[in-house]
Amino acid sequence: MSTPEHPAPYATAPAASRASPPAADAPGQDPPPAPNDAQECARRIAALRALVEAGIQISATLSLDVALQRLVDVGRGVLGARYAAIGEIDPDTCHLNRFLYSGLDPATAAAIGTLPRGHGILGALLHEAKPLRLANLAADPRSVGFPANHPPMRSFLGVPVVARGRVFGRLYFTEKEGADCFSAEDEQLALGLAAQAAVAIENAWLFEEVRQQQEQLVSAQRLSAIGTLAATIGHELRNPLSVISNAAYFLRGKVSSDDPRAARNLELIAQEVRRSTRIIEELLDFSRARPPQPVPISAATLVRETLAHREIPPQVTVETHLAADGPRLFVDPVQMEQALGNLVTNAVEAMPEGGTLRLEATTVEGRTRLQVHDTGVGIAPEHLPRIFEPLFTTKTRGFGLGLALARRVVEAHQGTLRVQSEVGRGTTITLELPPAPPAES
Repeated sequence: MSTPEHPAPYATAPAASRASPPAADAPGQDPPPAPNDAQECARRIAALRALVEAGIQISATLSLDVALQRLVDVGRGVLGARYAAIGEIDPDTCHLNRFLYSGLDPATAAAIGTLPRGHGILGALLHEAKPLRLANLAADPRSVGFPANHPPMRSFLGVPVVARGRVFGRLYFTEKEGADCFSAEDEQLALGLAAQAAVAIENAWLFEEVRQQQEQLVSAQRLSAIGTLAATIGHELRNPLSVISNAAYFLRGKVSSDDPRAARNLELIAQEVRRSTRIIEELLDFSRARPPQPVPISAATLVRETLAHREIPPQVTVETHLAADGPRLFVDPVQMEQALGNLVTNAVEAMPEGGTLRLEATTVEGRTRLQVHDTGVGIAPEHLPRIFEPLFTTKTRGFGLGLALARRVVEAHQGTLRVQSEVGRGTTITLELPPAPPAES
């Protein structure tokens, strides 16, 4: 039993005393929170909730554009900025891969024109890899690199997007609403957003890497099967073609010169045997890939040798732009002549009614560039992504291995192949190769 002198444990105070606030000067008591403190607390909770929700949404999508757009939209609202933008950078080349913004209407965005460059403030974010907070952007001598038509900006907060010690982009906010500048708390929130952006970018890159590896695995398996089939077909057809060729040669000597029809038919047989033999050679070459054996050779010599071993019909005019002291290559001449020859053959076959075949060799940024241009029928846009695939062809004849073989040879020499084409106007295939090593003195 309790008594007034010995109250029971956990006894509650009288109602009146519970309702009375503690005295302002009561020892050990904090003053009650002011209304603005409560509002600030609610604002911070809302900001953190928005960050968490943004992180969940970013993790739920494989589209990097969707993830980054959501991030800049949320970030602009959380930080109270008028504008926000994020740029994804290739960490190896520092080229801007994508740029997304928030707070600009379509007309204003279209008027801006070119994307921001990595100079000045934006360059500092990349190279110094630390946050940058300014009350007056225009007063800073580094305030360059933004498009000329960008809306006016005063307060500025920028943070790098960093993952595993590498800078993958930059995130920035401008024009703090309701204040002259962004706060230290804003900076911490921006760093949190940048960390989420880094995760999104890394996830997208990893996904793309896995996809490419899967494609390479499927392609390798497919190429192996094609190689086995090509070798079998090539060996099975080579002997019958030899018999046909020898028989045609024998008959040509027996046919009277007074029988032009028979002579034309024998010549047609010989042409088809040569064409079939070339296809078989492509099949066999595709099936027995070998490492290149590079030697120094001039680009002019390679082009001349290639043209000398290819049949160019009389209705096709050949132009070459080759300097005697032009670029030199370090390639396997047999393989590279075959690759270049396949490009020439494709160009000629694209001009059945005649046209111009132009070959040019130049040096661009230290690399040798060979271009094969034709004025033929061109390639349809929907076919361009597939023209280097083995067995893909839009022709009525051939196996579709010529361009695939050319690309394999060029890539084995650490080179690249690019195609530009317009239906009805022609095609240009650009082959780029690393420079030849300097000659030993």
